[in-house]
Amino acid sequence: MRMQQAYISSTFSGVLMALGLALGSLVLFIGNLVTAFLAFLSICSVVCCTLGLMVMLGWQIGPIEAICATIVVGFSVDYIVHYALSYTEAPEHTRVGRLTRALVDVGIRVLSGAITTMGASAFLLATRVQFLFKFGVFMLGTVAFFILAANFLFASLMAILGPEGDFGSLSASLRRARNCRKSVEEGASAGARGSGQSGHYATS
Repeated sequence: MRMQQAYISSTFSGVLMALGLALGSLVLFIGNLVTAFLAFLSICSVVCCTLGLMVMLGWQIGPIEAICATIVVGFSVDYIVHYALSYTEAPEHTRVGRLTRALVDVGIRVLSGAITTMGASAFLLATRVQFLFKFGVFMLGTVAFFILAANFLFASLMAILGPEGDFGSLSASLRRARNCRKSVEEGASAGARGSGQSGHYATS
């Protein structure tokens, strides 16, 4: 019983740590807070569906299940981040235009990668080794959830809530902050010159 509780606590701790690292990586590499947050929500949905699949199959939390639950976050980032980056780097300024560009540019590549991964994982179902069989089921289910989350959930979220223009962009925010600071410094220097000239005229 204690071993089971230890597996459960360590699994959830690993999943939470992986989700935290995933969120930080999404913000850092995508460079847009809104897009990164919507991608993070999609990743969380995949993690929940995968854990739910394990429960539906009657798997007890053990070392195999703990490994699968921890690495599911990395798999989901690998698929969804392609759409997020393509959306962010699209030259269009509207949600529909950016989403269309992302789906056209990387949709086929993401789907092809998912199909090849599922095809390779299908061979694991023929083994009698429990670890390999469970890992094959995990891979098939997880990749299927990835396809659904990336092409339907994430795409729908971006079509409704996706940023337009440079809204939520970290680089644009930093650029505006630098421009604001520069204007403040120029105003301060101009005020200092003006006060200096006023003092000179007063002494004259």
